[in-house]
Amino acid sequence: MRCSLLPCALALGVLCCASPGHAGVVEDFNQVERCKDSLYMGTPPRGYLTSNLKKICQRYEDKPCYVTLYDPRKHIPVYSAYTFKKSDGEKHVDFPWIPGHAGVVEDFNQVERCKDSLYMGTPPRGYLTSNLKKICQRYEDKPCYVTLYDPRKHIPVYSAYTFKKSDGEKHVDFPWMYEPQLASEKGGNNMEAFPQTRMHMNFEDTQAVLEDFSDVVQYERGHLNPDEHQADPLDKAATYTLTNVVPQIREFNMGPWSDHEDRVRKRLNNYCRGTAYVVTGTTTSGNMIRRNNMDRVAIPEYMWTAYCCTDFDHNAPYFVRYKFPVFGAYALNERVNNHLVEVPLKNLEKFLKGKMDVDKNFQIFYNDCVPDF
Repeated sequence: MRCSLLPCALALGVLCCASPGHAGVVEDFNQVERCKDSLYMGTPPRGYLTSNLKKICQRYEDKPCYVTLYDPRKHIPVYSAYTFKKSDGEKHVDFPWIPGHAGVVEDFNQVERCKDSLYMGTPPRGYLTSNLKKICQRYEDKPCYVTLYDPRKHIPVYSAYTFKKSDGEKHVDFPWMYEPQLASEKGGNNMEAFPQTRMHMNFEDTQAVLEDFSDVVQYERGHLNPDEHQADPLDKAATYTLTNVVPQIREFNMGPWSDHEDRVRKRLNNYCRGTAYVVTGTTTSGNMIRRNNMDRVAIPEYMWTAYCCTDFDHNAPYFVRYKFPVFGAYALNERVNNHLVEVPLKNLEKFLKGKMDVDKNFQIFYNDCVPDF
């Protein structure tokens, strides 16, 4: 494989032509011997005044191939410099486009496959809390869905995903995972299984760990993106990260909430013809799971969810059809009085404005899931 002929898609401040775990953004192209070989006399073009440009040593399968000066604000390369290799001019089109790595990102649109989890590539808007983290949930190098995470409360605010038609089978043999980049910017871009050894305090400072759930028998780890709404084994496995779960009362999780997940699965299976986008989130009221006399994980007061499917069966029975293209639901996370209420999107947003730290323009789906014609 000739690396210089490989097409590459560049993303914000990340190497495109790179193997996971290898650095590409450098202070100086001369940092990597084989990278400066792409430059005449080892010297890059000079005279650029913009200060935030990123120097990338483009690597593929551990081989330095060429160099790029990248503008992370405009999201395009300023230039790429390479050594020409004599060739027959044949163009290869069977190489996969290589996205920038995921993990914790500044913008969900930073990674093409991550924004695909959002209707019109647009996340819910209106959240006022400033320290929330955007996670492109990535498993074995595959971007699967996105999560807005609260590192102070140690729970997700919401997860957004595309529904995949499935038989509703639940897999329970996947290991529980965590997000390395919440603890350190140098962490890996893929979610990873919890190690057997004790976590470093910095890790526990930023997210929930398995020990937080070990002695609280009244709570279960409730998925926001449930594996029953996914079909591909990798997509199912990716739901088993603690950045995608919250403490749910056992009776609520196994009762009203599970029933609704299955009801939505059957509805979208049968009547959604196109892509169904789902956002599932939480509200909190201050109650926490405590461990070692410390507040560890926020307990949701309410759970809520909404789906958007603009391409649906218009011949569906009315009792189903009026719940398209978009509908929502919410319920109290309690043993009793936990009846789940299905409501139109606007009603759900109005309810949530009184329960969350959001502004008056809070919106779950772009343009309320009304397609632009």
